[in-house]
Amino acid sequence: MNDASKSQTESSPLISVIIPAYNVEEYLAAAIESVLQQNDASLQIVIIDDGSTDDTGRVAQSFGQQVTYFQQENSGIGAARNAGLQNARGDFVAFLDADDLWPQGRLERLLKELESEPMLDMVFGQMEHFFSPDLSEADRERLHCPSERIAAMHAGGFLAKRTAVERVGPFITDKRIGEFIDWYMRAQEAGLRMKTIPDLVLRRRIHGSNTVLRESVSQKEYAAILHQAILRRRLAARTASEAK
Repeated sequence: MNDASKSQTESSPLISVIIPAYNVEEYLAAAIESVLQQNDASLQIVIIDDGSTDDTGRVAQSFGQQVTYFQQENSGIGAARNAGLQNARGDFVAFLDADDLWPQGRLERLLKELESEPMLDMVFGQMEHFFSPDLSEADRERLHCPSERIAAMHAGGFLAKRTAVERVGPFITDKRIGEFIDWYMRAQEAGLRMKTIPDLVLRRRIHGSNTVLRESVSQKEYAAILHQAILRRRLAARTASEAK
């Protein structure tokens, strides 16, 4: 248990932080440390090593009892997120990709919103992008790094009640990218009550092997996910109409 957890009263809600990790030995420690630096948060940090072939596992386990580490065969980020949820014990759930960072105080601000508005199921914030220091100048010129903050409609951009996350169901596992877009649309369809606040809650690292960059040829998977959502909503509308 980390120092922040030890300092909490028994009434403090437990937050399960799920970190899927695949071949991120150079970034994982910084991601974990950005979670441990959160103020006023009782934490369960769950790291799912999705079949890494580098030293990701060693880095994760170097944090000892501050993290709970699981390893699985390489199955994709959707399966890793699901494995994290299966091992989550918290009243609230958050995600952080292993190459990204949380700003200090992030959990405190999101939790405050959820506790002040009990009808809410999940709260998003804002995110910013940054070039990873290890990038060469050539890579910086080749890659795009947005300069403005934007709404963090991303798995790492929200805090949610675990019961609400369970209502939506698991992440899809048959797509290499887009698993969060699909989950988010199903969350809307399930009627989850959401809010977005203006606070910075996520810093996304731009580096040479971001998943979305690696899988740019698979953008058609986004189209397939959107098409499936449209079909679900049409079916729901038709069913509701016929029930009247």
